[in-house]
Amino acid sequence: MAELARHMKQQTKQLQFMNSQIEARAARSSNIVLRNQMMQAKTSANYQTEYDRIRNHLANNIVPHTTKEKVKGRKRELEALGARAIDTIV
Repeated sequence: MAELARHMKQQTKQLQFMNSQIEARAARSSNIVLRNQMMQAKTSANYQTEYDRIRNHLANNIVPHTTKEKVKGRKRELEALGARAIDTIV
């Protein structure tokens, strides 16, 4: 009988350990997903901020022609990366 009780106790410990491992993996996986979402949001916000800065810069019309072309090129790059055009500029 003592042998059976010892064996049952060992199996219970193994199951508890396996459950804790499964929970740890699930938590790690959800943390990775959350981090990736936060990084994507941060990247999009950075692109949008730079896009807005360029849009405002172009709106002033005091930029020399060559600089204006460079800014327009960067604007197109940001649009390709996912920045949203709020209004039509230039």
